[in-house]
Amino acid sequence: MEAYHIVPISKSELSWATKLEEFINNPELVFRIIKNLVEDEIKFVKKSVGNLIADYLKVNPIYTFEFLKKYENSTDKNTQCKTKYK
Repeated sequence: MEAYHIVPISKSELSWATKLEEFINNPELVFRIIKNLVEDEIKFVKKSVGNLIADYLKVNPIYTFEFLKKYENSTDKNTQCKTKYK
């Protein structure tokens, strides 16, 4: 069995975490990585991606909604659960 490890790049809402303003204001790099994980089938990867998207909705909603629009009509079951934000 392979071990998968995903480390959050930026958790802006945690009191003990340092805010990485560069990733908040310019999230392109983060979303390029997320784009590769959006259709992943592994449960904790799906949860991590969903949590990261939820976090970015709080700090950069315009960019996050633009990202989600790309997957609005996806037929992938793993993507659909992440794009239910309306």
